[in-house]
Amino acid sequence: MCIPGPFCNAKRVYNSFSSSSRPSPQVTEQCFQELANESLGSFKKVQKSRFFYKALPLTLANSEHHLGALNLSLEDYKGNFLKKDDLLPSSQRDKMLENHPQEDELKAYLQQEGARILDEQLFWSDCIVLNLNYIVLVYNVNYLSYHVPIVDY
Repeated sequence: MCIPGPFCNAKRVYNSFSSSSRPSPQVTEQCFQELANESLGSFKKVQKSRFFYKALPLTLANSEHHLGALNLSLEDYKGNFLKKDDLLPSSQRDKMLENHPQEDELKAYLQQEGARILDEQLFWSDCIVLNLNYIVLVYNVNYLSYHVPIVDY
């Protein structure tokens, strides 16, 4: 639950431990299932991958949860949830997002919180109208800008 981001996969959990204390894939999968049973998220198998999708913090704020048993406050949970996992390759992040059981709710929550942890996130709030012919798109944290012509359809 301390790995940054709204989701993780078994490989990412496995690699977060030192080589002398790594859990087996079976133990990681069992932990994912136990967290899902505690209503702290959902566990999903996609082909050979094992994904854990953390529960949205707002759903935990309004219900019984077991974060205390994990020595984790709701504020710490939310902080980790809203962080970008820089060690997770974008291809894996994209695969997890497209299989997310609450993809639309997640994107809406991240936009509401102003979190920019998904590479493909681009909201109208990120756009600046340069003039009537172009929109400047300020893309993600790197502030790369693209001038896109406005086309009438």
